[in-house]
Amino acid sequence: MFLVLARRSTTPRLASLRRLVSDFSSVEDDRNELKKIMNDEADKAEAQAPVDPNISWQQKGIRRKFAPGLFIRPHYWSHEHRFEKQRHSTSQALVAPGSREARERDALRHFGIDPLYETSNTTLLASFITEMGKTKSRIETKLTTKTQRRLGKAIRRAKMMGVLPQLSNPRIAPR
Repeated sequence: MFLVLARRSTTPRLASLRRLVSDFSSVEDDRNELKKIMNDEADKAEAQAPVDPNISWQQKGIRRKFAPGLFIRPHYWSHEHRFEKQRHSTSQALVAPGSREARERDALRHFGIDPLYETSNTTLLASFITEMGKTKSRIETKLTTKTQRRLGKAIRRAKMMGVLPQLSNPRIAPR
């Protein structure tokens, strides 16, 4: 009686082990089959794609072949990366930032610096002057309207006092 019970208890274990082994082999078979399909599709796409060494595999619209030791970054699988739109070269905005954006980006306002009290600080003022000695526009400086007006006034005062040169930027060394 004891032997019969022992045999019955081991039989389900053996069956589950056999099932596990067969499941593992089917996973391996599926993996190999998937690899074969991916490589076949990549070969077809390469045969159809025009040969230009300057075009990347992403621009050709083909799949990259998987190879041992190939490093694939996780973001390669994201939708944004795989179906990325062509980026157009962005030029500088023709309009100054809005009041909210300017308040967030205004470094002078953020640190509590009043440009009128920094009239003799050539290092600070020179970063807001072009090569020809003109005050940069609000589009370039990203300052608030109030700070930009005060900055312009400070630059004009510094030029009148002779702290800043009239027709050049003090950062640019004369040759």
